[in-house]
Amino acid sequence: MYLKEKKMAKHNFRELKIWHLGIGFCKEILHQTKSFPKSETYGLISQINRACISIPSNIAEGSSRESNKEFDHFPDISPGSCFEVETQIEIAISLNYIEPIIAENLKINFRN
Repeated sequence: MYLKEKKMAKHNFRELKIWHLGIGFCKEILHQTKSFPKSETYGLISQINRACISIPSNIAEGSSRESNKEFDHFPDISPGSCFEVETQIEIAISLNYIEPIIAENLKINFRN
């Protein structure tokens, strides 16, 4: 337990604004995908949910690393997941699963 506490003291993900933004973004995405058709459960819903969950998860995982170089690698992965989610949102818009204005608000809220 002491080793984990020592590692977390260097990079505490709970204190990072970007981690909190990622959690909020995830909650919104998960809320929105509840209204997608059931036929997308193992398709688009699963894909978009996994991608959005990986955003704050990578930041948290990086916080367990001992060096700054190792830590920095994990937040660098998160933008790729953001681009995945943005692409999947565009697909959801094109299939009329989500309103464009709602999708745009999700993107704006996350970028701020």
